[in-house]
Amino acid sequence: MCAANLSGDDCSSDNTWHNGWIIFVDDNANRSLDNGEEILRQQGPIGGGITITGNFGGVGNDIWVGYQGDGSVVQRGSLNVCPPNQTANNRRVVVPRIRRPWINRNGANCS
Repeated sequence: MCAANLSGDDCSSDNTWHNGWIIFVDDNANRSLDNGEEILRQQGPIGGGITITGNFGGVGNDIWVGYQGDGSVVQRGSLNVCPPNQTANNRRVVVPRIRRPWINRNGANCS
């Protein structure tokens, strides 16, 4: 899964997820959407002034989340979901390596 670019047809080169995301089968394991790779689902822009930024460091870029065939996470991290006022009702979606993702209410870094 990667953050979508502004047109929504490829992976983004930056750390913003509010433009949407693309879930795809990464046949060659290069963490990029290539011609011929199957797209499983796409999410368009979120809107409403909400910003979403990721923190999936450790493998050279912050814009993807990967899962193995057994459901385990390749790279752990989190997403900060921030409303326009950035203080109330923010969320941090935590993607751990061995458990299910969970939500930390008002735990996002929205500064």
